[in-house]
Amino acid sequence: MLLLYIAAVFYLVTGLYAARLLMRYEFMDVALDAVEGKQRPFWPRYQTAYLTAGALVIALSGLLTLFRTDLALYAALVAVAQQAVYFYYLAPRHMDPYDPPEAKGRRSSQNAYLGFCVFTLGLAWAFWAHHLRPLALLPRLDLAMAGGCVLVWMGYVAWLLWPRRLG
Repeated sequence: MLLLYIAAVFYLVTGLYAARLLMRYEFMDVALDAVEGKQRPFWPRYQTAYLTAGALVIALSGLLTLFRTDLALYAALVAVAQQAVYFYYLAPRHMDPYDPPEAKGRRSSQNAYLGFCVFTLGLAWAFWAHHLRPLALLPRLDLAMAGGCVLVWMGYVAWLLWPRRLG
């Protein structure tokens, strides 16, 4: 379980960091497009929103793992499915034509995806070994604190990604 806790902290921090970076890049793209007087195509904007949502689900799975709740497995499975759809369907067909990735960058992203799959397998083992608790058995204060943190962060993300006109 100690390795699972370490991985949970890692995915909580990296998920939040990735979401923040994606939002920062989106803000810069919107600002540059406003200066140039052009509108961004749909797929690059959708890509940012999709990847930010995925990073937040990864962070959520890390947070839920720290609380040892069985919802961590479900959040991780959603994140694995979301990343698989991105790597094997959305990116090659819709997003890469606008911004082709470097081979090294795509390979490292896929390696990170495989690492998260291993984390998800660890969560599945913990679930079937009854190391994860049902949501009803969590202390209410822990649940309230975790839910409050998630709501504040998601509100912040929504505020940053909300389309605004510059100038």
